[in-house]
Amino acid sequence: MYRVDTLKTVIRQAINNIIERENTEYAELKKIYLEVAYILKKENNITLQSQIRGRLQENCIQTKSYIGENLFETKKLRSGLWKNVDNHEKNCFKYIRYIKNSYLVTNDNWEHFYKALNVDGKYVLENNVDILYEIKLKEQIGICKAKIIILELKKIRELLRSMKKVDKCEEGYGTAFEVFAIAVIYNLNYEIIINKYIVHGDYDGGIDAIVYLNDSDEVDIYQIKLNEISDVAYDIMNKNYTLCVSDDVVPENGADLYNYILKRKILLQNRKMNLKTISWNSKKDSNITPLDIYNMFFKNKLLPNRDNNLTLYIEKPVLNSAYNIASYKDKNYTFFLSAEELIKDMLNALEIPKNSDISSVDFSRFFCDNIRGAMPINKNIYKTIIKDPNNFINYNVGIDITGKVRDLSYQLEIKNPIINNGQQTIMSLIKTNINLDKIMLCIHVKNQSDLIVKSNISIFTNEQKPVRPVDRLSVNYFIRDIQKKIFDDGEYFLQIYSSGDRENDYIINSIYGNKVIVLSDFIKLYFAVITTNLGGWKNAFNQELEKININKPFDLNLSFKVCESIVRFESYLDTISDKRERDNLRSADLAFMYLLCKENLSVEQARKVIDMINNEYFYSKHTSKLIDVYKSSTIMNRLNRQLKRFEKNNKLDLVK
Repeated sequence: MYRVDTLKTVIRQAINNIIERENTEYAELKKIYLEVAYILKKENNITLQSQIRGRLQENCIQTKSYIGENLFETKKLRSGLWKNVDNHEKNCFKYIRYIKNSYLVTNDNWEHFYKALNVDGKYVLENNVDILYEIKLKEQIGICKAKIIILELKKIRELLRSMKKVDKCEEGYGTAFEVFAIAVIYNLNYEIIINKYIVHGDYDGGIDAIVYLNDSDEVDIYQIKLNEISDVAYDIMNKNYTLCVSDDVVPENGADLYNYILKRKILLQNRKMNLKTISWNSKKDSNITPLDIYNMFFKNKLLPNRDNNLTLYIEKPVLNSAYNIASYKDKNYTFFLSAEELIKDMLNALEIPKNSDISSVDFSRFFCDNIRGAMPINKNIYKTIIKDPNNFINYNVGIDITGKVRDLSYQLEIKNPIINNGQQTIMSLIKTNINLDKIMLCIHVKNQSDLIVKSNISIFTNEQKPVRPVDRLSVNYFIRDIQKKIFDDGEYFLQIYSSGDRENDYIINSIYGNKVIVLSDFIKLYFAVITTNLGGWKNAFNQELEKININKPFDLNLSFKVCESIVRFESYLDTISDKRERDNLRSADLAFMYLLCKENLSVEQARKVIDMINNEYFYSKHTSKLIDVYKSSTIMNRLNRQLKRFEKNNKLDLVK
């Protein structure tokens, strides 16, 4: 059986396809059968035809069996000719049933929508299952975040099609969400989830995913719903999984589950079984809500994650070969490897299918502990790749990989492999994708899980492009800790990478807009407030940074106040149209934000104090650049004097 709403939507699509294709007014019923079957990828059998006729008659006001919406029109009863009812008003005025007996309604076909407690007769129920999900999602998590999630689900649907895994009859985002949810929970690639952990097929016995990680003696069994779920789901999963694994019996409606388990029986046996659900309504502790999944997705995407849940296998050079391997105590290795082999091994770790376009592959999980974002292709590296690949080894310092290393005799197994140094090299090779078989790389594999040591490796090995003190902060534990706390609050995003681009930049900018806080701005204001050394932080940021102890927790309340003050200043600056006035305020930015943050002034009050400083110390007495006033070691004294004058004048104004 097909969901009524889904089938009505497909029939309308089928009729439109036929009418547009044949340039006719009505579609023939027999052609509607064929078109619907084609869209659903199902057999054009008697059962399907009966259901199509039922939906047509129930939703056609001309028929005696009309009980639904006025969606279809026939040329004449029993003529077998049908078309869609195209009532513009009804197409625009739609509603969706929502939680707690409320509705989401639109007057412009979902360009805009709002929540309502009642709907009148001019509104019709929205039947498009994609739209139903998308509008509810926008209401639940906001339009910007919803658009990003929808893009991910559409990407997964394309993957399912390309991997020929579209074999569930349901329309909408259901199967894509299953892949998405499991990928988010375990922080794994969609390809891995589709190939290994999703139970594909209509007869899954109530089990949508089975996750059996290599380094675990447990197996997690999921039933996943975008909406509500019955708690009997746990009994069904337990019964059907046991029938397949222990009793070797095909459960009712579980043929696809049985075949899935049969291929993995050795891997699944003797593992502890954990039953879990993903749904909106279950109160069980093992249930995860879709909202939890969405929040987890953004946390995985936007915050550094030191464990990437990958396993990288690198074949060791043959003993006494030209590229012999050297090892040091505690399983640290150095050897030579072709760029082609390394990239192939990385693709295998990501479980990317062979012959994929590597330029479109996201390799960022290998670089999650780097001190910078992705740098542009280095011109010298590019020139060497193209013109002198055999000398690449002479000009390149090599690739540093850290992780939990195991020597398997013929290959190295690296769990949670992080490429601490070599991101620019590898990405230049991937983007160029020429002469990879001719280029040799010096590979340093370090058996290291200590977070501080790994951070130091990232810092000390990245010397091809000079590392500034602010670059090093991106791997600092306390910086990452305050970034997470600010992220959890939800209003601001602290961007801790001071240079380079990140794959997630478009997500950050679309969600947070002008509330993305640059790390250097955050550090300047935070420590300017603590040290009251405005001139030093304005004039010599990196030198002041070297003097400060960063290795201690940040004050959370002050951190939020700093973020708020930065955004308030930038927003105020956007209201200033005069270029000279805006440039002058930019010269005074740190002092201005200090007044907002430390002295709790409004932007109008802070502006008055800044104008008083400018008038007394610049416009009337000095010919130097205004910025020199705010870089001066005496700026704090000047600011305090003008602040006292301002407060005194304010008191006089209040008395008057």
